[in-house]
Amino acid sequence: MQGRRFLILVESPTKAKTIRKFLGKEYEVKATLGHIKDLPVNSLGVDRDTFHPTWLFLRGKKKLLEEISSREAFFLIATDPDREGERIAFDVWNFLRSKGLSAKRIEFHEITYDAIREAINNPKDVNISRVKSAVSRRILDRLYGYLVSPVLCRGLKLKGLSAGRVQSCALKMIVDREKERERFTPQEWYELRVNLDIDGFPLEAKLWDPREDVPLRLRKEEAESLQKALEGGLLELRSLEFEEHFIPPPPPLKTATLIQKASSFLGLSSSLTMKEAQELFEKGYITYHRTDSLFLSNRAIDMAVSFIRENFGETYIKVRRYETEGTHEAIRPTDVKLIGVSPLYDLIWKTFIASQTSDAKLLKERALFLWKDKCFLALGERILFDGWTKILKRSSRKPLPYLAEGNLFRVNEISIFKRKTQPPPRYKEATLVRELEKKGVGRPSTYANIISTLLKRKYVIKRGGFIIPTKLGVEACSFLERLLGEEFLSPQFTSYMEDSLDKIESNFLEPEGLLRDFYDTLLSKLR
Repeated sequence: MQGRRFLILVESPTKAKTIRKFLGKEYEVKATLGHIKDLPVNSLGVDRDTFHPTWLFLRGKKKLLEEISSREAFFLIATDPDREGERIAFDVWNFLRSKGLSAKRIEFHEITYDAIREAINNPKDVNISRVKSAVSRRILDRLYGYLVSPVLCRGLKLKGLSAGRVQSCALKMIVDREKERERFTPQEWYELRVNLDIDGFPLEAKLWDPREDVPLRLRKEEAESLQKALEGGLLELRSLEFEEHFIPPPPPLKTATLIQKASSFLGLSSSLTMKEAQELFEKGYITYHRTDSLFLSNRAIDMAVSFIRENFGETYIKVRRYETEGTHEAIRPTDVKLIGVSPLYDLIWKTFIASQTSDAKLLKERALFLWKDKCFLALGERILFDGWTKILKRSSRKPLPYLAEGNLFRVNEISIFKRKTQPPPRYKEATLVRELEKKGVGRPSTYANIISTLLKRKYVIKRGGFIIPTKLGVEACSFLERLLGEEFLSPQFTSYMEDSLDKIESNFLEPEGLLRDFYDTLLSKLR
């Protein structure tokens, strides 16, 4: 390819700016600013017999492609390596082809010099199977939204309501959880704890059920009676148990766990997490962030091992391969020497480095005390080797003080705690994404959009970090259940559709059959 001029096309100006840093003057990089075409706004845009879509240029995009096609260059399309990126690549490629111009697709999962040079040296054709999968998803979503939304508006006698194929399933999960909570009848019980004096060191022990290995549940009068009887009493240390545990590190991050941990540790919403991750990718700091893979390349593992050896020593190294192969990698830094870019970057960095670090070695401690026929348990742990916890912090118990079996210890203080059995917790963004992934609802590129769409439509609200269905959300869900049936909104059906889209991308299924079955089933329920 030497002696030629090249025009590389990407989605965003930020990505274009980063790529330019790695290329010579013979390369120009230009941004398409997202999608090129979409379905019409005011009509279905899908032929009901053939399911062929009607694509319209988005505002300004035809003019942009006309200007691009006037250049004398060899065109390389470097949109993101996922279905939506492939659909953009196809629209660009198809337009250039209509002008008698040729273009090739290049794909990279990190914006680094080596990755870009390798992609340029190995151009390929647009992945038509991946395009078909992206188009099929868009048609499925359009059929559902365009046909169901007007019926929902009429049914609830409200204007401006809309229904989404995957969002309806997620809404049902949220509403079902709320109904579980409403049906739940809490049971009260009481927990008793004592504070022992261990040579001036306070040690808390819980009244314990040794058969179930849980705190003993008491009635209020039982707890108060025991409290009086224990005042000034002596507990005998009957047994002291020690057990070594090896705790492995968490695996490197994928999209679902990135959203979960960013929510739990940084307080970020799913949409903000994905926005920041997109920026980190486009600036060349991390690998592609829309992935369900835990695969790590040999280069990535070598990079982590070298860093650990240099900074912590040989004893901290333990190579782990969570998946043996993959087209995408887990989310990781592109250069481990770069630290402190942002809190989200640091979370990705620490999790990646920790994944190649030795297990933490702990000594679990259990001290069992007796008073008459009652057992009391105190727990502790000692860190024998910190391993990966040197990098990624882990909550741990305090170690127990020195104790000797048979010794008696005086009760200093007795506390009673009122407890209630708890209903299933409401979803937070992190737990909802975990459940969506577990049930196969949505894919890495859709998790954040599912939640933001439900919030935007006012079907749910967030309060104290919890996702709560609104009255409108409950009514919409109930109406859709009556209209379409619970099975159509179920995670199982939605997961089946996602699996079918995966099969289209893998070239194991043609779109027409899937679209026909979905449309006929949907239409039969709307009649």
